[in-house]
Amino acid sequence: MAKLLNTSATNFVLENLISKARKHVVLISPYLKLNKRIKKLVEDAILRGVSFHIVYGKQELQEGEKNWLLSSTRIKLFFCDDLHAKCYLNEAYSIISSMNLYEFSQVNNYEMSILLSKKDDTDAYVDSVKEAERLIRMGQEQYQIPVLTETETETKTPLTPTYQQTTAQEQSRQTLKQPDSTKISTNLLASKYKTNAQRLLVSLRASGFISTENGRDELTEKSMDIGAELHESSAGHYFLWPADLNLHTMLSN
Repeated sequence: MAKLLNTSATNFVLENLISKARKHVVLISPYLKLNKRIKKLVEDAILRGVSFHIVYGKQELQEGEKNWLLSSTRIKLFFCDDLHAKCYLNEAYSIISSMNLYEFSQVNNYEMSILLSKKDDTDAYVDSVKEAERLIRMGQEQYQIPVLTETETETKTPLTPTYQQTTAQEQSRQTLKQPDSTKISTNLLASKYKTNAQRLLVSLRASGFISTENGRDELTEKSMDIGAELHESSAGHYFLWPADLNLHTMLSN
């Protein structure tokens, strides 16, 4: 049965919705500024394999907030113009709320929400999922395309490691295995430009050099035309790139 939540109850249930998610979480909020506790719950959920679709509707999203959200491949961020709805859901529960996912709102405002259960409020829950999916389709996916310079100092740490982000020892083993000594891994290419593999991969996806199929990154014809290669290993698959690749020219084309 649907339940009415006040401000404190909304925050409590929202945290549980994220912490108990098994597969996916959708967060829809016009204004977006996550507090430290929510960020930690998101990070923990990502480590469990949970994916996030986050929709916001105000351009005032701070650069630091956007960078954090885009630092994990398990978070997809969308901008939806004229968004006013607030909805938070996982595979079992949905919260329809007046509360923005904004630190100030969560602490200072008087809010009211309705909690729906997939088990007990099936029709209403399914309708909320369908509407959330519609807003995601309407939204414009956000990408972070970094400006890569030879002197840039990289201090950003991604939320979670990917198959591209291995230890230095594993990088060395991959280098030894390379059939072509003129090719280097994504990690080594990123290091050459003083950035990290995660940030570079985001840029490569946005520029059309990598596509994502069923959660797996694949090379496109565009990247294979410049000599990129895909290789399989016991730990998964990885990419090799020409060692003399000029990223500045490549990403500007």
